[in-house]
Parts: sequence; structure tokens; C-alpha cells
Amino acid sequence: MKKFYSPINALAEQMTRPKGTGAEFMTELSKKPGFKQAEVEDRDLQTLQSLPKMAREEFLRNLKAKRSLQPDQDIRHGEEAHHEEYTLPGGTNYREILLQHPEGQFPGVSGHFGGAPNILASIRAKDRVSPEGKKILHIEEIQSDWHTKGRKHGYASSGEDTYAAAKKAEREYNALKAKRMEASGNYTALEKRHKEAITDFQRDMNKRMMDKYATDIMGLTPQVMKAEEAHRVAEERMRKAVPDAPFKKNWHELALKRMIQHAAEKGYHEIHITPGETQAERWGAKDEGAKGFHDLYNKQIPQFLNKFGKQFGAQVGKTAFTHPGNQKQDASDDELLGQLGVEAPLAQTPQMHSFPITSEMREHVLKNGMPLYAEGGKVHGIIKERVTVSPNMDAMQYEIIKKAKQ
Repeated sequence: MKKFYSPINALAEQMTRPKGTGAEFMTELSKKPGFKQAEVEDRDLQTLQSLPKMAREEFLRNLKAKRSLQPDQDIRHGEEAHHEEYTLPGGTNYREILLQHPEGQFPGVSGHFGGAPNILASIRAKDRVSPEGKKILHIEEIQSDWHTKGRKHGYASSGEDTYAAAKKAEREYNALKAKRMEASGNYTALEKRHKEAITDFQRDMNKRMMDKYATDIMGLTPQVMKAEEAHRVAEERMRKAVPDAPFKKNWHELALKRMIQHAAEKGYHEIHITPGETQAERWGAKDEGAKGFHDLYNKQIPQFLNKFGKQFGAQVGKTAFTHPGNQKQDASDDELLGQLGVEAPLAQTPQMHSFPITSEMREHVLKNGMPLYAEGGKVHGIIKERVTVSPNMDAMQYEIIKKAKQ
């Protein structure tokens, strides 16, 4: 099965321009369906804009030299898994899928997945079977510790030395504070001399100098306060800012694409996802904390799946989640109901999100893999026929032939 692929690399193969500057090639790419600005930023493709005029093949070599990330995958089962207790009842084959940056510098979170580092996205999943016998891939939870901390505390840009920045802010703060203390000390000394002055001339000179130092103190005070705040922010950034990482805004899409890929490969009929209400209740989140779960599980995840599934006739629906037994009854109640010939009721949670894996979707994913950045869709075959070019063809000839082919 194919891995994730780069949509921009795939689109570049379809370009028909024989020659151009880096800016011209990138502009042409940006107008194609499947182009994502997030990939440009994560791969630093904006630097290609400054390339001089060159042949198409040379531009392609420069583009492919900007390597696209292929996340490492660590799947943990059984004793290697850490958080099976935070799942809904029933189901089998609990596992934790960790998508990790192969060259990352994120130390991880000690309480999550044994402190595994460099996790861009994590998925906790189980297998279930529907009443109709369908094979269900149940996503219990997806998350990203790296990007959660990054949104909260900020990202350290590539090459940024947060320690040096904090020390510089500290020096600037201390220098301004010392300058204000010096002005304050001078003012106090002059104030004493002013009181002890004998002549009017001495009193006048002292007063002039006192006014000068008072002005200095007033001017320095807001500067000291600003520098103090800058030092505090730099210190906090040094302690908490996480290394920069790709997929800042679409890490959940990366996780979902991997699970669609997994479902297609392993023959699942549907993907079910625990809804935001259950997630918030599971983690005791209320008010604003609960809103975050609702936004991710009830809005962002369905929105992506609907975009991806549209071309295959698949959309997110709702399905009931039930499991044998009722947690409010004890064993004696179940036994009594059995003696009376009444089946014990089924405990039920809020409805799951359900997403079908259609045969067309399965075939497409198994054949083409999944795009790292595009919402889904067929980036292959966008241009039906390529213009045949020769090395000596000028721009006007190229445009004439291209229009004739359209």
C-alpha cells in the first residue's frame, strides 16, 4: 500500500510550462486543485519563488529536493498501550497509533503514551462489530500534545535560541532598572542637599538637577515596566515554547487520513468516532474546556470527512452505540430479568459519528495512497492532456498550442 504522498509534487508532474522562473512555476501550481499553502510553509517551498528562469525538469528537481515529511508510525497493543481504561465498554484489539516526526525535537508529555517524543498526532482505537455484522474501526480519541502546547505557549521558530533571547531580555531589563535606580538615588541625594543649602544659588542649582532626575525617572519607569514584561514573556517562552512543527492547523486531518488508509487496507466497512459530548464527560471538561471537544469532534472532524468523502458518495452520519448490560443494574437484577424471560436492557451513550468506507473510496486509497495536505480528492488526472513541447519552443508558441489542446 502506498504511503502518504505530496500533493504539490503530484501536481508539479502535471505542469505543462516548458520554462519559467520559480515564481512562475509556483504561481501555476497555486491555481491547481489540491494545492495547500500549509505544505508550502511546512516544506519551506516559498524559497523556490526566487529561483531564476529554468527548464521544467530543473524546477522539478529543486522542488523534490525539498523533502516532504513521512511520519513514522508506532502502533502499540496490549501491555505496550497505556490508556485503554479511557474507552467505551466493549470492543476488541485496543491500540494506540502514534504518528511521529522522524526528525522532531519535542520531548513528549510524561503522562501520555509513556512520554513518547515527537508525536504529531495520536489515535486511540478499537475494533467493533455492528448489529448487521459490519466491521467497525472505532476511533476513541485523537489528539496532539505537541500542537496543543504550541497553541497555548507558542512555537520556537527554526534556529531560534530561546535561552539566548531570555538572557538578552534579562540584560536589557536589568540595565534599564539600574539606570532608573541611579536616577532615583541622585534625586534623593540632591533632595537632601537642597534642604541643607545655604544660598539661593545652591538651592536653585539643586532644584534644577532634581527636576532633571525626576523627568528621567518618569521617562524610565514605563520603559522598565515594558522590559520587565518582555523578560517575563521570554523566560516563559524559554520554559514552555515547543519546537516548530508541521501540521499546526491540520494535525487532525493527518490522523484521520491515516485511519481512512488503515480502514481501506484492513477491510473495515465504517469508521465510528466518539462524539464531543462523550469526550468532554470523559475528561471532566466544562464550559470553555467542553467547547474545545465539541469543536474538534463535532465540527472539524465531520467537516474534513465530508470534504474527503464527497467524491465517493460518503458523508458523516449518526449511529447508536450500545453494549450488553446496564451499568445501573447489579447482577441480581439481570438474573431476575432472565428468569422472567426479559432480556436485560442495553446501556447507551450519545450517538457516534459514522463514516462509510465505500468500495470506490477503498479502491482509490489502495491505488493512490493518501495526500499529506489536500482535503482529499483526485489530484491525478486534473489535466487531461499534456502539451508536447520542444526545447526550442518559445512562450508564444507554447501558449498557442496549449489553447488549441483545451
